Amino acid sequence: MTAEMTWQTAMNYLGHREATAAMVRLYLKIKGHSAEAAAQAVAKLVDLQLVNDERWARIMIRDAMRARRGDGYISGKLREKGVKVDREVLGVWIEEERLQLGNDPIEEAFAWAERRYGRVEEKDYRSRNRVLQGLVRRGFSFSIAKAVLARLGAGE
Repeated sequence: MTAEMTWQTAMNYLGHREATAAMVRLYLKIKGHSAEAAAQAVAKLVDLQLVNDERWARIMIRDAMRARRGDGYISGKLREKGVKVDREVLGVWIEEERLQLGNDPIEEAFAWAERRYGRVEEKDYRSRNRVLQGLVRRGFSFSIAKAVLARLGAGE
């Protein structure tokens, strides 16, 4: 396939959604374009600021926080989509979004768990374990999950 066809395929893909460079590269590979043509197209997209991994990451962080997802989910999703970012930088981005949205991770986790599971009795270990696992799967840290369990059991 020609470089022009590769470029058109990449532009069509970006017409539907924001994407990372790795996502575009993978899409072009799946569509049968050569690795060299895909690399050239992605480099051109990056130069033209049509693909920007930081912009995509910040959008994803904001969406994940609105969906009450934890930091672990966010870092995992960024790795999955090929965004290479230092932990400290990621921490800064997450805190910036948290301040903009006014999110407290414990409050977000508590609101989600309360809506999903309701109140949990102190001696009901099976339900407590289910809540704990659910919070960890959503990307909240173990310490946040334990704090939420304490609040759910206390009936706050």
